[in-house]
Amino acid sequence: MSENRLLYEKIISYLRQEINSQNFKPGDKLPTEKELAQKFGVSRITSKRALEDLKSEGLIYRVRGSGSFVSGLEKNLDKFLSNNVNNRLDYSRVVPIVLPFDVSNGGIMNLVIGASRVMDEKGYILSIHCGNTDNNEEKKLLLSLYDKNVAGIIHYPISDRKNLEVMNYLYLNNYPIVTIDKYYESIPISYVVSDNLRGSYEAVQYLISKGHTRIAFVSDGKIEDATSIRNRYFGYCKALNENKIEIDEQIVKSGLYDMEINHDNEIYKKVVKELFDQGVTGICAINDYVASTLMKAATATGISVPQDLSIIGFDNLEFGKYLSVPLTTVQQNFYKIGKVAAQMLLEGIEGGEHKCFKNIVPTKLVERDSCSNILVRQM
Repeated sequence: MSENRLLYEKIISYLRQEINSQNFKPGDKLPTEKELAQKFGVSRITSKRALEDLKSEGLIYRVRGSGSFVSGLEKNLDKFLSNNVNNRLDYSRVVPIVLPFDVSNGGIMNLVIGASRVMDEKGYILSIHCGNTDNNEEKKLLLSLYDKNVAGIIHYPISDRKNLEVMNYLYLNNYPIVTIDKYYESIPISYVVSDNLRGSYEAVQYLISKGHTRIAFVSDGKIEDATSIRNRYFGYCKALNENKIEIDEQIVKSGLYDMEINHDNEIYKKVVKELFDQGVTGICAINDYVASTLMKAATATGISVPQDLSIIGFDNLEFGKYLSVPLTTVQQNFYKIGKVAAQMLLEGIEGGEHKCFKNIVPTKLVERDSCSNILVRQM
């Protein structure tokens, strides 16, 4: 066996031991490829391979630009199942969290950690169901969980305009459910969301304070598909209106995600060029992923950020700090959203009453380098 192979296995063995002994807990960041390479005296290729193998096992997850993190929260239900003879378990102590994204997606892990800690304290098992963006599959999953008599559900809807009949069915059956990120305007179900309107309003006010009056709004999703998108759009409009800046629908771009499966750079290059040619100097992006794609598209078309074009995101995902131009953004408190959602759900489960509670979590503007002051440039 080669020396490189031995060292590679030592890295894996070391990390497994640290995770199993809980020196690294779910959600904790692991040493970087460079740090592991230095610690074990190997190349970064060797340390990277070790991390990739642990990722394949599901022991860790990796976020581009942010690093490697311990997974494991999603294993809770599997462990619980394996400890119950003949799979006869009491589902009344299980609370699923249904997510449209993988837990490695940005701040979602913090949301899961917040919910998980509340559940653990109260003796409940948090099971995680994620990565499904199909409305029909979402419907099947919700009904399946209901039929299993799980204690209640924390639900991150794909859209608040889809599966209304399922949500209404759960509501009419007095079933404990709390939604996060979005809420159903026509069904009185409890929810926990960020203050999307206020966050977007403050983002646009920030751009206006730097002299921008030609400000675009860009969203991958359609405005009509989600309360989170609508409220961010309404915050955008509110800030413009209060500053007597005309709302120009020609520089409002939404539904870009429907054009391609992913954030397609060619589409965003076209959008950036169109906006820039229309005199736009600032863009309020629906989230950090869209903001970073716009930034790359601008660079590819010869538009400099922030000298020619200012871009502000929403979420404050970890990778935003490490972009070529660190991203100014609006921070969501994902941990608190998960924690409060779990508390609200457990209150309904244990109290037997499922009233409609509305909890709006404040956001915070995080200033970095992606927005310039054009008032200074004009002096």
